[in-house]
Amino acid sequence: MADVQNIFVNGVSGKLITARTKNGSEKTFKSVSLPGIGNIAVNDKQVMAAKRKDGTIVEGMYNILLGKPGSTKTVSVGSKEAGYHDEKLAVEAIATAWAESRKAYRAAQETAQDAE
Repeated sequence: MADVQNIFVNGVSGKLITARTKNGSEKTFKSVSLPGIGNIAVNDKQVMAAKRKDGTIVEGMYNILLGKPGSTKTVSVGSKEAGYHDEKLAVEAIATAWAESRKAYRAAQETAQDAE
């Protein structure tokens, strides 16, 4: 049987992850804010410490398990004009948007450093 691969969002700052509880329940989950995408809810076990290639943990950074290819996640998207609404997005689209957002952030950081 072939290995089932999962899709992750890697290198998420702990500042973007908030612990929550379901209304009227003791069950907890994490709300992950992905800039440029929206907020997703994941269970506690889907948030893992980010590690370097040598296996050491990167303090304050996490990897988020989104799920199997072809699956979807509900993303809460907000705007000042329309308020919040939920959209179903493929996990591949979320991972791609995250990678593009990180790439743009890094490019902006390099530009800011070059300007100094």
